[in-house]
Amino acid sequence: MRIPAHVRHETMPDGGVVVLDCADGQWYVFNSGARDFWQCWASGRSLAQSVAAVADRHPDLPRERITADGTALLRQLTALGLVEAEGEGRFGSRSTTRGWAARFGFGEAPSRVANPLRSEGAGADPGAVSDAVPGAVSDAGTRARPMARRRVMSRRHPAGPRRPALAPPVALLGAALAVRLPFAVVHRAVRATRGRWASAPEDPRRADEYLAALRHTARRFPGRAACLEISLAAVLLSAAHRRRLDWCLGAAPDPFRFHAWVACDGAAVAASLSAPEEDGEPPLYHAVLTV
Repeated sequence: MRIPAHVRHETMPDGGVVVLDCADGQWYVFNSGARDFWQCWASGRSLAQSVAAVADRHPDLPRERITADGTALLRQLTALGLVEAEGEGRFGSRSTTRGWAARFGFGEAPSRVANPLRSEGAGADPGAVSDAVPGAVSDAGTRARPMARRRVMSRRHPAGPRRPALAPPVALLGAALAVRLPFAVVHRAVRATRGRWASAPEDPRRADEYLAALRHTARRFPGRAACLEISLAAVLLSAAHRRRLDWCLGAAPDPFRFHAWVACDGAAVAASLSAPEEDGEPPLYHAVLTV
């Protein structure tokens, strides 16, 4: 088995796994039970090898149940295009569902939910994920990679005057239209701004100014202007000035909340870590995809 290159994943502190399919922008959440199989397949093990590994990890569980659960999970993930089976046949064709968010629990058919990326931190129901565990696989601990929020850019670096190349309302309108396109197109477009065109990292103070201007514009914007649109618009503003601003998509667990933010040279811009209407300390988001 192998995980395709267009699939990104991150292990959460609670043991679950968040998966982003960059081909269509679908989000999936696996609980700790599905995580055991997912980690085996990410390392290239076959279904039989994965069943053996999970059985060794949980000797108190019936081998038949582990085999049935693993087979059912593999069948679903292969149909969704999240796992590619090599030498054991495919269990179905790729799902044709589209959208930028979904939730998936172990032993449960994938179900579409209100787009969490566009909900400014609105969380999915944690019970719908944890209750899907067939009472079998325990919560073996796996440490999650900490996000760059632990190194947050401040306004320490002065930024000189710069002639506007793209107005915030235009950038926000462009981002709002872009998110209606297939996610793979937006992903490639943002990546295309890297390299020679936008090789120098954006100044964190300038990024703060962009975000402040975009949030002010969002108050009167006729369409939806949430974290996804605002962060993408900030990336477009920087690219128009030939500067690189990283676009980050990730999640926070318990309950699961999805968010989009920006980073300067690997350090998250503090102003983008919380939703415009949120107060207090933002949750610790873990980056799943950074462009």
